[in-house]
Amino acid sequence: MPRGLGVKLQPSKCILAARTVAFLGHIVSKEDILPDPLKPCIIAELFLPEDVHEVQAFLGLTSYYHRFVNRFTNIPKPLHDLTQKGEPFTQTSERQAAFQELKDKLITISVVAFPDYSLPFCQIQTSP
Repeated sequence: MPRGLGVKLQPSKCILAARTVAFLGHIVSKEDILPDPLKPCIIAELFLPEDVHEVQAFLGLTSYYHRFVNRFTNIPKPLHDLTQKGEPFTQTSERQAAFQELKDKLITISVVAFPDYSLPFCQIQTSP
């Protein structure tokens, strides 16, 4: 880096030659990206939301980790409906099931690995 740019590093915040780094709720390594292991513990302790603000907070947390959940898009729909203006806040079995399914899937998150460029990729054709 050229001198004179005014960039200063704080040694207490620098990690050099680390194999893994915690970054924005993820653990990043050379091989893969994992959610922070503390997050599933926090999610496991969550109770069913009791108001719209708690639903929004839960949806925000789960949406942040959506890439780790297979077919995430359809699961939180019943909970999203609770956040609509004019929607009465009533818990239904469908909403409770969506909450529990999201919670269960986030507790047992699978690994997202970087692609191995030495292996062939499959190509998927979609029609226009």
